[in-house]
Amino acid sequence: RLNPRDKSFVPRHSCRLNPRDKSRATACYIKLELLKGNTKLNHFALKAKLYLHAIHAAYAQLQELKPTRLTA
Repeated sequence: RLNPRDKSFVPRHSCRLNPRDKSRATACYIKLELLKGNTKLNHFALKAKLYLHAIHAAYAQLQELKPTRLTA
């Protein structure tokens, strides 16, 4: 069994990032840093805020899809 910590370990494939993906990742990082500066929130708080907003939006859509009860 090969040990990655062993100096003779050579992976079969190296992870290469597509230049387009690299630029997107850089753009997302810059956008996150700008949001952190503008909102004075760290990335955990931003993530929680976005998650809560998504939950509220999903719940609102669910309420629209619920059928109305008919009383007899």
